[in-house]
Amino acid sequence: MSSLDELRRTLEQHADDLHDAEGHTRPIAVRARVRAARRRRAGAVAAMAAVALVVATGTTALVRGADDPRPAGPSLDDVRVPQRIEVHGFPYELTETRRAERDGKITLDRPIDGPTVVALVSTGLGQGRATLWSGQVPVARVRGDEQRSTPTDQAVGDLRVEFAGAPSSARAEVAVYTPTGELAPGVSSDGAVFRQQWGDQELVAAAFGTAGGDARADVPDTSGDLAVSAYCSSATRGLWLHREGTTGGVLCDDLDAGLDPGAANSESLLRPQAGERSYGVYVTKGEDGRRATGVDVTFGFGIYRQAVAPTRVLDTDALTVMEADARTWRLDEVLDAHGGEDYEVDTSHGGAFIGIAYAGVRELSVSWAGAPQGGWGGIPPTAEPQGPGVMYPGIPLLAGDHTVRVQVAGPHAQVRLLVYRPE
Repeated sequence: MSSLDELRRTLEQHADDLHDAEGHTRPIAVRARVRAARRRRAGAVAAMAAVALVVATGTTALVRGADDPRPAGPSLDDVRVPQRIEVHGFPYELTETRRAERDGKITLDRPIDGPTVVALVSTGLGQGRATLWSGQVPVARVRGDEQRSTPTDQAVGDLRVEFAGAPSSARAEVAVYTPTGELAPGVSSDGAVFRQQWGDQELVAAAFGTAGGDARADVPDTSGDLAVSAYCSSATRGLWLHREGTTGGVLCDDLDAGLDPGAANSESLLRPQAGERSYGVYVTKGEDGRRATGVDVTFGFGIYRQAVAPTRVLDTDALTVMEADARTWRLDEVLDAHGGEDYEVDTSHGGAFIGIAYAGVRELSVSWAGAPQGGWGGIPPTAEPQGPGVMYPGIPLLAGDHTVRVQVAGPHAQVRLLVYRPE
């Protein structure tokens, strides 16, 4: 059986062994950008189509330039990018455009801090391509006459553009988007929302509360694969969030207090028990203290049900639908390599996201042409076979990067490459 908890434990055990290029190690459970659901073997409900994620709602012009890093104006090359986009239902707006300097470096007005997506724009490539790097990680690519990339949330700083097979007249710049402050559809309070849907999860109940009170909601149905995400935001340290009728709780300081707690804090509270019709939480000062009063705190919970059945691979459950890199992805292929051959992934029409299902593995490493030197780590040598399980390198293969090498050790080791494509 594979679960998000198992994935977390595996990643925590091997975190020091993963190649981490300038803070860019991106295992899904650690970065919480791929908001995977828990993998339990409870019966799953019928599949639902995920929400379209990147929607243009107006455009603005971008200027190319190689030696002038000033913000772009509307007069050159007539390449147009959306003024507003949506990422998982959250509206983002264009806040900056910046041209690459002669050495490819891109210097933004302000460092990337908080939720941000960027798109690469490039012209004059001929048959070549332009790749946007964040540190040692390739995060976006434009080929030929494509002109602009899909927005990505993987750019965290140290941006530069590299050209391959393009004439010297090629130009590039980035468009930077930040949240408008509007929230995605769902149950919201004080700048946070339990989204109606994320990844393969759908919201069935949610509530928010304030100091001295509780957050409570009716649970319409406790059947199926449920999990509870928590939210607690306060400038006061040492507050604890408790579920009514249980002992223990979770330290509010340990919870992600961002605007998307459903995905960020999955499985942070005990789920409802069979037949339970009401669910409530409250906050205390200290783990065993009294209910918190007189403090500025907003807290709550969201109960989610798995809405898309997992896919069984090597006797473990792999995600059928996931969120990563500002998009929703659906499992499209499960590839098997014979005789130690590399995996060939079709990226001729765009990038793909990959996962690795494994069983009986004593060592595993993953790499591809576009990955940083040293690949993306995996499972270091162990005495006992590991698996069955699933792991994710954490960033997509960019268009044109099609060969994936998975090296394994173990007398009975089995590996499958999971190929996800954008919905």
